[in-house]
Amino acid sequence: MGKRKRSITRTLFFYTAISIAVILGSFALFLVVNELQRVNKDIEEKKNIYINGKKKTLKSHVNLTVDFINYEKSLFEKINGDSIQKLQNAILEQIAKIRFNNDGYIFVVSYDGTTLMNDVQRDMIGKNQWDITDPDGVKIVQEERKAVENPEGEFIFYSWYKPNAKVPTPKISYVQGIPEWEWMIGTGIYLEDIDKIILREHEVAKKMLTRYIVGIVGIFGFLIFILLIIARYVANKTQESFAIFSNFFKEAVAKSTKIDIQKLFFSEFNEPAIAANEVIGNLNKAKNELIKFNQELEQIVNERTKEIIQQKEEIRAQNDELEKHRNHLEKIVKERTKDLEIAREKAEESDRLKSSFLANMSHEIRTPMNAIIGFSNLLIENNIDPDTRTNLTNEITKNSFSLLNIIDNILDLAKIETNQIRIDKSEFSLVELLNDIYYSFFEIIKNKKLEFILNSNIQDNVVIHSDPIRVKQILKNLVENAIKFTEKGSIEIGHTINNEYITVYVKDTGIGITEKQLSYIFARFSKVEDDKRKLFGGTGLGLSICKHLIELLDGKIKVESEINKGTTFYLEIPLFQNNIIKY
Repeated sequence: MGKRKRSITRTLFFYTAISIAVILGSFALFLVVNELQRVNKDIEEKKNIYINGKKKTLKSHVNLTVDFINYEKSLFEKINGDSIQKLQNAILEQIAKIRFNNDGYIFVVSYDGTTLMNDVQRDMIGKNQWDITDPDGVKIVQEERKAVENPEGEFIFYSWYKPNAKVPTPKISYVQGIPEWEWMIGTGIYLEDIDKIILREHEVAKKMLTRYIVGIVGIFGFLIFILLIIARYVANKTQESFAIFSNFFKEAVAKSTKIDIQKLFFSEFNEPAIAANEVIGNLNKAKNELIKFNQELEQIVNERTKEIIQQKEEIRAQNDELEKHRNHLEKIVKERTKDLEIAREKAEESDRLKSSFLANMSHEIRTPMNAIIGFSNLLIENNIDPDTRTNLTNEITKNSFSLLNIIDNILDLAKIETNQIRIDKSEFSLVELLNDIYYSFFEIIKNKKLEFILNSNIQDNVVIHSDPIRVKQILKNLVENAIKFTEKGSIEIGHTINNEYITVYVKDTGIGITEKQLSYIFARFSKVEDDKRKLFGGTGLGLSICKHLIELLDGKIKVESEINKGTTFYLEIPLFQNNIIKY
């Protein structure tokens, strides 16, 4: 069974009743809260008035006592010290007899904290109470001493024991001083007594408020009852009108019966009834049109179904073709992605090497510059012997050539980047070029205690057609690298020839190059380091420049290496029409 629906008239009656109850209840609550606030305000005002009245009483009694003491004192201004002591004792006895408001009394304490008179608690007389503290941490006598600093006196608040009481009670006291005798005159009242009076006032107000609330509830209850009767009557009439509409819709399904407007109680239902009757007329007309439309629609659907089946077959064929195309595109995308990843890795490596180049470039340039400047400054001195001067000059020359070599590498790289490098080919003797390189580095290699080998098996009159300056530049760079990375053993240069190439090689027994380093050894700014983290000089441009130069000469550069055994670089200069060998 479905969920039972709510009656609209009952719902209307229910929510009307709730709304009335909420509105009247809220108004009643407002009146009650307002009255409660007024009562609390009156009680608070009465409390303040009562406390202020008591404070005036306390101050009045203390002032009268002080005036009495001053009057007695003025009568005996010319007597001696013993008579003053007797006068003080007599005044204290008179003060002990003072009573007001049944249990009110006057107490006298000296400026140093000694109790001089307390007729209600005589056991305290003669005792020093300077450090006595109430449960709240208030040092009572010290607060009294601060109060008498004011010539008019002041009120203080603290907790004190009532006579024969075991628990301290909040108390307010008024204290005024007599500086000539260093007396503090005071009296007080326990706030507990005020609270009892206020409590009685509160009980009276509570009873009045209860009677007020009962009256309000009775009046608003009667109003709610009357309004509920009216709401019930309106709900019943509304229910009758809805029943007419309900019967109309039940009969309209089968009989198309119209609503009798004369039976409706509320005029607001007339327009919906007229509209409903028009709907019945239009419904009959629509039924006939719908039958005709259904017949036409059925014919259209059959035709469209055939077209859809045909289109579905065409779409299936197109999907198969698209699937093949998609697979082909995915294959292309994977290949392009792989290429881009390789390019990205190369670019990142290039950026890293370039950053490393820029970081150590200043060091590579400053090292020979510092040597040149330092040795030049030493040459200025007059007391240098000729041999030392010659050595300094040689060092300046050596560092100048080193600096010049760095600058040449940087300029060559810039020219290569902008395609401005110049190649001037001519005929020259390869053997003579190798001999020049051999004797240029012989002393340097010898001083490093290495063996330098020149291996040549071609006749001395061999001439090739290429750029001698660039070939020599490449070989010098390779020999310098061999010297840099070889600590012991030998360095060998030589050449061979076959039907396709003249091969010139530079071989060393140095630290070698790892497989990973071989993959980027010809990249710009790359440098080789050994496992011991030994630092080697250089800009990382030499091999990159060599590779570009040999390619501009239509040749190739190759490398073979083994860690801790050595490295061999090969320059292959092809044999073709523009590069011939003559015997």
